[in-house]
Amino acid sequence: MAERYGRDTYLVIDRLGSKHIPRFFRWKNTLDRWAAKLHLPAASSDRLIQCMTDALPSHLPAFMRDMHQKYEHHLILKMADGGVDEAAAYLDEYFSAHPERGAYYACNGAEGAQATLHRFAAAGAANRYHAVHGKQVGDLLALDIALRRNERDWFERLPPEIDQYIAHKLYYGHFFCHVMHQDYILKPGTDAAAVKHLLLDYLDGKGAEYPAEHNVGHLYHAKEALADFYRAQDPTNSLNPGIGKTTKKKHWAADGCGCGGH
Repeated sequence: MAERYGRDTYLVIDRLGSKHIPRFFRWKNTLDRWAAKLHLPAASSDRLIQCMTDALPSHLPAFMRDMHQKYEHHLILKMADGGVDEAAAYLDEYFSAHPERGAYYACNGAEGAQATLHRFAAAGAANRYHAVHGKQVGDLLALDIALRRNERDWFERLPPEIDQYIAHKLYYGHFFCHVMHQDYILKPGTDAAAVKHLLLDYLDGKGAEYPAEHNVGHLYHAKEALADFYRAQDPTNSLNPGIGKTTKKKHWAADGCGCGGH
């Protein structure tokens, strides 16, 4: 999915440079505004761009397409200086002893840049898929989570009572710090709020923390230690009332702080 639905992002950055991404999105927004005035379907720009990029051949190098066919998981390992030979020696020894567990490919500079750029483009693939196929699928849920440092069962395999509601799953992240970005495209007619609640309960059971790279905002419950920090920094609850789904009342009245609701 990332190869197909992240192709335009990849090609714009690869051919023109990342400095042109803002211009690309300005053009895209302009097209959507004109489409709305003409009563054209929603996400017209996404549909047009996808039609154009679908006509192009694969942009990924042969070694990445080969790895995709052979293996379920892919790790980009970036090394420098003496670490390059050290990593190569370790990987040679490991996969010689365990060929059934995988393989590695040593990229040159250009290939390494291609792999990293593909990882970047993958982050927007779910949004593009949902924009293009919105009538055939349900809502899109995006979570970023931090697993425990000693978590060995790091790849998510959802129980059937949750998995039954999900049409597609996209996983990508930062393996060595156990921060995972997980996009869920739901099946049509699915209650997104209910599925999110099930997912968060499941993650709580694994001891995961969420959100991992962003603040709780007004979307997630702040855990007690974080809520205590907010109370200490803002005793009158004036700066951002309701953050972390806490009370919006002055002086944190609903939290039983003894302030009398003033």
